[in-house]
Amino acid sequence: MHSTRMALILGLILTACSSKTLEHDPEVLMANALATCPDCPASGYSPADGFVVHEWGTLTSVVGSDGVPLPGLHHEEEDLPGFVADRVAQVDAYPHSNTFLKMETPVAYFYAPEPLTAWVNVSFANGLLTQWFPWVKRVAPPVFDRNGVVVDAWLSSSMSKAIPASCAEHFNSPFSSAYSSLDWGEVQVLSRSARPSLAGPIGDAAWGFARNVASNPLAVKAPDDASTQYEQFLFYRGLGESPLPVVVTSQAVRCSPDLVTFTNTGAQPVGKVLLMQVTATGAAFVEVGDVGSSPVEARVPDLLMPLPEFVSTLKARLMMNLVADGLYADEAKAMVDTWERSYFLTPGVRALYLLPQAQTEQIIPLSVTPQPRVTKRTMVIRVEVLGPTEEAALSVALTDLASPAQAAAGRDFFLARGRFAEPHLTRAIALSNVEAERVAGEALLRQIRGTQRWAPVTAE
Repeated sequence: MHSTRMALILGLILTACSSKTLEHDPEVLMANALATCPDCPASGYSPADGFVVHEWGTLTSVVGSDGVPLPGLHHEEEDLPGFVADRVAQVDAYPHSNTFLKMETPVAYFYAPEPLTAWVNVSFANGLLTQWFPWVKRVAPPVFDRNGVVVDAWLSSSMSKAIPASCAEHFNSPFSSAYSSLDWGEVQVLSRSARPSLAGPIGDAAWGFARNVASNPLAVKAPDDASTQYEQFLFYRGLGESPLPVVVTSQAVRCSPDLVTFTNTGAQPVGKVLLMQVTATGAAFVEVGDVGSSPVEARVPDLLMPLPEFVSTLKARLMMNLVADGLYADEAKAMVDTWERSYFLTPGVRALYLLPQAQTEQIIPLSVTPQPRVTKRTMVIRVEVLGPTEEAALSVALTDLASPAQAAAGRDFFLARGRFAEPHLTRAIALSNVEAERVAGEALLRQIRGTQRWAPVTAE
């Protein structure tokens, strides 16, 4: 307990110190992060390493002060390019009822000294794989047309706009019995010197950052073998309800920021926990460190620094953590660049930590044949924390929503939460014992559930 308390004290001291100190100087942090790869964006991979697969991604959840995950994570804010297979966009029903975990942008890179053929399959326990690229040979559960016929809807120019009863259960009921999978079949790992023409256009999507990695290009044929898609990685996303190892709770402390407690329920320590607060005018973070068998506490940091300084400092720190976890430096940079807006500029209190690879394998089993000499999978867990301070604001907004004179202000408050509006409103309703507030909240909730895509909500 003494060592844990000392780690907390040191973390708080680091947050309070000026960002110009050695620990938080962005240039020093980035230099350290790039130390393993001085020629970046060239890769840290060497042909002597043989066949290597590296992957990074994010699992996102929203929790109340009690640590219970909140539903409604099917909404989008980061648009994907039009060439990506998107089963959520193909239908008018959304898996909102028990979707409290969003698997975002896992990308898998392949490295080999010479071209080879790999057979690749990924699964999602207690979830539904919703988007992917390149083409896959098989997908489970299958995609149906409006007549209940299994089709490769993502290859069709006229996509289905309705889900038949035979498939609706996968979108509107709990995922407890679902086990979704994608099978790419044969993936051609091309020569390291190959420069195929990649799919486009990508527009303003963050997709391009993931391409800034010196992995081998990949080629995957369409299911009918009529054409081929090329990319630097395999991409997929999903929605589900797999439990995560760390329970994040928070409590109010008089005359002080909320106190957040991290309790690890898993068998392995969870590493590199970062706790941050982002506002419209500034942001701050504290390094909580590792969480083992004993709970670890940290106060929400409130010594705000200007947003540009915060972003560069925390990006560099997270990049260092990713490199230390085993990613190449160019991969780590691609990840933090991809999630800059969502991680570092979206207002709120959030925690980031690295999921042990053994637990990643349980939630998202990945099969690659032949077996790589090294498979490194780095999954960043993102937890949006609705502590007592934020919950008080949610309650006030719900009261406004139920008042004819203030209804517009209450509505605007929740809609401003963008893709997290549904879990925020769900929590507000759960905290209220006033029938009029609950009725007004449920009415808005029904409207929000039908909104698939939101404009990004940032502090910019």
